[in-house]
Amino acid sequence: MMNTEEILDICVSNSYDILTGRKTIDQILTSKSPACFLWNMIEEDLTEEDLDECIDFMIEYYEGLEKYERCSVLLDMKVNERSRC
Repeated sequence: MMNTEEILDICVSNSYDILTGRKTIDQILTSKSPACFLWNMIEEDLTEEDLDECIDFMIEYYEGLEKYERCSVLLDMKVNERSRC
């Protein structure tokens, strides 16, 4: 049985992969790893505010793991999405 930290890690990792285009939902759903996300990928369209909160959470999470490259990618994504508006 997985503990809370392992489940959180899978949720953040899967969400990161979706947001960055590294994987599709189908790839995650058909993998051996649990299909956990930070939000309901199938039924929920995220508002801009909700997406920002998810990105901020992932940045904080990856900072704690010292995965700064992922933090940079997420921050860049957040900033560039703002500049398109």
